[in-house]
Amino acid sequence: MRSAGRVLSRVLGNVFLGVAIGLLGYYGLTNLVSWLDQAKLRGQLERFGGVSASTPGDIAVRADGPALDFTGWKAEDQAYWQGLADGGVFGRLVINRMRLDSIVVKGVATSDLKKGPGWVTYTDLPGPG
Repeated sequence: MRSAGRVLSRVLGNVFLGVAIGLLGYYGLTNLVSWLDQAKLRGQLERFGGVSASTPGDIAVRADGPALDFTGWKAEDQAYWQGLADGGVFGRLVINRMRLDSIVVKGVATSDLKKGPGWVTYTDLPGPG
């Protein structure tokens, strides 16, 4: 016959093991879904040209795209940025030192943030201040 302490320690060990496996599975699944969403968004970003959507592991930004021109940006670009659909491609965030290369989406709803980092729509738009 087993002592109560021994049975309790086995039960707790199994519970902790189950929780650890569940957390690892959740982490792996959410990373996979996020990676697939980012790949889909990179395909949408390619149509803009200029700055390429790089392959994973390649954090280089091409410099052969059109030069940024902020002439008339208030009249033209502001309407474009604000007219984007929530969850749509807003831009690309590259931070080489962190090895970060993510597509930014418009909006910060849960469904938007599952795709990647989001732009809070009431903050400033890209461009001159």
